[in-house]
Amino acid sequence: YQKYKTLFAFRKNHPEFRRGNVAFQDIASENLNVFSGLRTLDKIRSVALVSFSEKPETALITVSGNVAKAPVLTDVYTGKPVHTQRVGNDTFRITLQPGQAVAGRL
Repeated sequence: YQKYKTLFAFRKNHPEFRRGNVAFQDIASENLNVFSGLRTLDKIRSVALVSFSEKPETALITVSGNVAKAPVLTDVYTGKPVHTQRVGNDTFRITLQPGQAVAGRL
């Protein structure tokens, strides 16, 4: 219950995850164990990543358009920052823990 309560609170505080346009075609994870989603609202692009693995997973995330810098995402359950590493104009690398969900603006 607490996990879902935290997830819904995160969504409430980030309107792009409630009302934004879904743009699955504009983001891709090369790791099949890491779901990637992109939403946009008023030119704000936000990403959500979820690990469906029982072990830590590293993924390269490619976003159409330029990723200005390596995004710092937020663990949606703990509120702690999760750092990424930019590896190209439109690609960054991230390591997620088992079942971890992170989100944030690009």
